[in-house]
Amino acid sequence: MHENNSIDDMVKRFIKITNGLVSLGDVIDNNQKVRKVIRTLSPSWKVKVTTLNELNNKKEMEFIGLIDNLKTHNMDMKAREEMAPQKKDDCLHVHSHHLR
Repeated sequence: MHENNSIDDMVKRFIKITNGLVSLGDVIDNNQKVRKVIRTLSPSWKVKVTTLNELNNKKEMEFIGLIDNLKTHNMDMKAREEMAPQKKDDCLHVHSHHLR
């Protein structure tokens, strides 16, 4: 998955590909789907990938559960990104105030 792609876009492409494979007679089971999606995540998802791999190794994760998990994590990442510039601005303001 590229950095700028949404989870929904990735899922749509993935389902289109897997449906094409199924129509050709190549069945992809739930575990294969989960592992393939996890492998496509970008490097910025490294910590989440590690966690998902550990969870999937302990018990088989449902594909739809994985997608819900990724969407939740993506929302959390965006919220943190939106807060980060605000915190930097606050720190610069406090720092510059002390310099006066």
